[in-house]
Amino acid sequence: MAAIEFTCEHCKQNLEATDDMAGQEVECPNCGNIIAVPGKNVPPQKICPECKNVMPPDAVLCVNCGYHLKLGKKIQTEFT
Repeated sequence: MAAIEFTCEHCKQNLEATDDMAGQEVECPNCGNIIAVPGKNVPPQKICPECKNVMPPDAVLCVNCGYHLKLGKKIQTEFT
């Protein structure tokens, strides 16, 4: 069976489940948070390599820490 890879949104632990578990709730072995196993047709999550924040599949910029995935570094912005 194929594996579904996903991340605990609470502790950022990488998890894996078999595809027959899609839609079921499981307990994160790291923090105990209850998480729904994503379905097969759900796009894979992106994880920010800098802060481990869960990002939308089409994200380029982490809104949590400012890391730019295409540039491979944090970007600084100036607010006026």
